[in-house]
Amino acid sequence: MLTLNSQADLPGQRKRALMGSLSVQIAGEAVLLPSGTPDQSLDPGDQLLAEHGAPSGGQRVLVLGAGNGVLPVFCARRVGQGEVLVVDQRSHALAVAAATAALNGATARFISTTDLSRLPAGSVNHALINIAFQPNSVRLVELLGETQRLTEPGARVYLAGARDRGADTAIKRLGEVFGRAQLAAYRKGYRVGVAVRSEAAMPPAAAPQLELMEVELRGSHYTLEAHSGVFARGGLDPAAALLATAIEVSSGDKVLDLGCGSGIVGMVAARLAPQGHVWLVDTNTEAVALTQRNVERNAIPNATVLVSDSTAAVADQRFDVVVCNPPFHEGRSAARSLGLRLINDAMHVLPPGGRCFVVANRFLPYETAMRERLNDVREVAGDTRYKVLRGSGLYRSG
Repeated sequence: MLTLNSQADLPGQRKRALMGSLSVQIAGEAVLLPSGTPDQSLDPGDQLLAEHGAPSGGQRVLVLGAGNGVLPVFCARRVGQGEVLVVDQRSHALAVAAATAALNGATARFISTTDLSRLPAGSVNHALINIAFQPNSVRLVELLGETQRLTEPGARVYLAGARDRGADTAIKRLGEVFGRAQLAAYRKGYRVGVAVRSEAAMPPAAAPQLELMEVELRGSHYTLEAHSGVFARGGLDPAAALLATAIEVSSGDKVLDLGCGSGIVGMVAARLAPQGHVWLVDTNTEAVALTQRNVERNAIPNATVLVSDSTAAVADQRFDVVVCNPPFHEGRSAARSLGLRLINDAMHVLPPGGRCFVVANRFLPYETAMRERLNDVREVAGDTRYKVLRGSGLYRSG
């Protein structure tokens, strides 16, 4: 279980963190963000949740979507001796939110969505959900089902998001899961809806049935498990297929699959390097759990799967080959800087003779970032939508 404690910070560390921190306003209260927090703005959905769904003293609150930690801090202040449970599939978001809570002296517990099923029914009596931090509408409905199981009768569940990102549909789905939902407030294209957990237990949501997909790549057969919380449902998307076909891996290579998703590219690399080893890492805890199952299902012995914010978990290692299919969305929002960060971080784990393979949409200018550190960058595969870039010859350290 991935659990972070927001009270683990030492006084000296907190004092240092206060230097350069930024103050953010939420529902009339100031919350400090640690210096260097990637997203220093407050999501409007979180603002509406704080204004119209604020918990009361002593309540046990579920916050589904960590954001940058501002909403969890607000909730922790409101519940006093109550409890705040913050849940997200993104390990880096949980870490950022935990740091924000620690800086503000707020007590909260941070866990992955993969651990929700371990919590007992009726654990919470108030819930706040921001759809901006959910991967897609299908996974959102599954998480609403988990929320319904976790709430006790009479609990209020608030859901917020942008209308052009599906808020109206999400509120409708909230009503379908809880029996009824209504619009609580709206402002500047954002909506917040509310549902009340009925006294009568709703029929439990049917657990997703196991769905397996069969694919062939580089002369080998792979069985992949479908999962709604992972890009392309865990299947073989065209970009990953192009990357898997283009990578050059020798039998004894040490390989990093950076942002592994379902693990398919890393598994291909592992079979191309039977005397080597492959590390598959992702910040999405649901992707990591899925990759581990896929690695075991396909009997890949030379692979290690890790939760990692970019290269953080393997920063002390060097790899002959790094392969990457970088995302350019964070939840439902575009965030091209994520891909650039992965590419830049990849350079730090490449030795001078290492090779880096990146697949991207044609409109993304990743060549520029790669050429800042590599002296030989070229396109080695592609079609009308995607390109695979190969970089080698690291010439600049740092």
